[in-house]
Amino acid sequence: MKKQFFFNQYLLPLLLFCTGLLIFSPSCGNKTANNQNAQNSTATKNKANQQNTNNTATQHEGLINWVSFEEVEKLVKENPKPVLIDIYTDWCGWCKKLDKNTFNYPAIAEYVNKNFYAVKFNAEMAGDLQFNGRTYPPVPGGRKPTNSYAKLLILGNQPSGRMGYPSIAFLNEKLERINAFPGYKSPAQFDALLNFIKNDEYKKTTYNVYAANFKSAIPADADKAPPPAQPLNKPPTRQMQQQTLPPNVKIQENKQGLPQKNVKVQVPPVQRNANNNSNNNSNNK
Repeated sequence: MKKQFFFNQYLLPLLLFCTGLLIFSPSCGNKTANNQNAQNSTATKNKANQQNTNNTATQHEGLINWVSFEEVEKLVKENPKPVLIDIYTDWCGWCKKLDKNTFNYPAIAEYVNKNFYAVKFNAEMAGDLQFNGRTYPPVPGGRKPTNSYAKLLILGNQPSGRMGYPSIAFLNEKLERINAFPGYKSPAQFDALLNFIKNDEYKKTTYNVYAANFKSAIPADADKAPPPAQPLNKPPTRQMQQQTLPPNVKIQENKQGLPQKNVKVQVPPVQRNANNNSNNNSNNK
């Protein structure tokens, strides 16, 4: 009788308690782990989106002052200017040629920096793009998922059209789409495109008509041998200085192999051989 009382009073509640722990503890643990994983996934996704927004332009070098989508939202409010968006992909060869030949052409870079805000946009960026109060996720299609804002910029009101890279899209001062222009363009062709947008010619005519009558100061074949990009604070090279001097004047270099400023060495004229002179005189006799 005492044993049954002890079992009912002490052991049975303890067994029930342990059984409950075994049944509910794993599910609770899994639920907690799932919640933690979901939080980590959300934080990682938000961090990736933030990095995509901030780094769309800052990883690119060159003569053009590229900014991010986040930065351009602030800049247009402080000093309104149209926005140039270079839409590219990592595998696009013509995109790289546009970077090398056209965007690094000094006259083009100067005009862009003065009259536009320039943004680099990888159409196949990972994660969502946060811009102008909206979220643009990637959508399936092509070699990789393409960001929906890239599709909107390139295709406009024709979502079933074909994506092409590189494409240059323009926004007005209110961040509204003006138009997009696919394909590689030489410095001279890009000069026409920039003036077409900056001077509001797109409101009057088409780009093809405007470009056919546009006279650019940039040579038509400038992309065949583009001039080297020289930083503003870099001194001219010896070759650059020598090209502006007469043939008999040479540049003297210092110990570091750099051209000395305003130092010129006069090269003496070639002396004729005395024996040759005497021979010539005897022949004349």
